[in-house]
Amino acid sequence: MAVTENLRRRGWSLSGGAFATDSFDQGAQTAGPGGPEVRESHKGVRTFIEDGWTILVGKNANDNDRLSTKIGNANDFWFHVAGVPGSHVVVRNPQNESELPRNVLTVAAGLAAWYSKAKGAGKASVHYTTCKHVKKLQGSPAGQVLLGKYKAMSTGPLNPEAHFPPREPPKGKKKN
Repeated sequence: MAVTENLRRRGWSLSGGAFATDSFDQGAQTAGPGGPEVRESHKGVRTFIEDGWTILVGKNANDNDRLSTKIGNANDFWFHVAGVPGSHVVVRNPQNESELPRNVLTVAAGLAAWYSKAKGAGKASVHYTTCKHVKKLQGSPAGQVLLGKYKAMSTGPLNPEAHFPPREPPKGKKKN
């Protein structure tokens, strides 16, 4: 409790009154039969493209740690459903924009809700910030992070298979 109080005094908040945490593996799902258009690839991370913005989604707690602290750049946007286990979502921000376009914000938050234990709920509260405001405490469980400055929005889960069109397989490869 002393650590929590000390962090609060320094201006840090615990996501939803608790740490953002991921303790379950959601499996390697892809969007559509051919998967989403992939321009960037990382082991243990799903990749989606929305209006030219790359959206990365962790597959399990260890992948989330890597995505949030190693793959994500300081000014990339970060998303997680408040108070329940789920994937960390990072939206690449190579131009260091201060805000995401509304549709990209909504899609990223919807993916965070879809790849979480809140998937079955009509709406979920999603916290979002930039990766520079996401910290991993030494010794904390995989997938558990601490958020500094963040915003919250309410959104429903976004089924990637319904939202992202299937990709055609490369020539010479058969469809499954």
